[in-house]
Amino acid sequence: MKLFPHSVLASVILLTAASSHASNSDCIDGQSADSVLGQADFDSGVAGSVEYRVSLPGGIAADQASGKAFASDLNNNRVLRYRSYEALSNGAAADLVLCQPDFATV
Repeated sequence: MKLFPHSVLASVILLTAASSHASNSDCIDGQSADSVLGQADFDSGVAGSVEYRVSLPGGIAADQASGKAFASDLNNNRVLRYRSYEALSNGAAADLVLCQPDFATV
């Protein structure tokens, strides 16, 4: 499975999942997102600095060798790491924070 950032908004990253042979051209304008990071669900929109919230995300990347996903969180000056990009679900909590001493520091 590959992750394609569907949309990066003020406090949420919408993701579209695709098979491993998919490319960016397989994502269609108007296609619904499959899951959301940085919020509990598609209806929430509260920014925060805990392990399951973001504030102005800059993007997401997946490391295919380790299976981990990384999301930049610009307003909180950090990068969040998620255990497995294949297991991401709505409101998933990051397992590690980079560039800050803990999840609460901004």
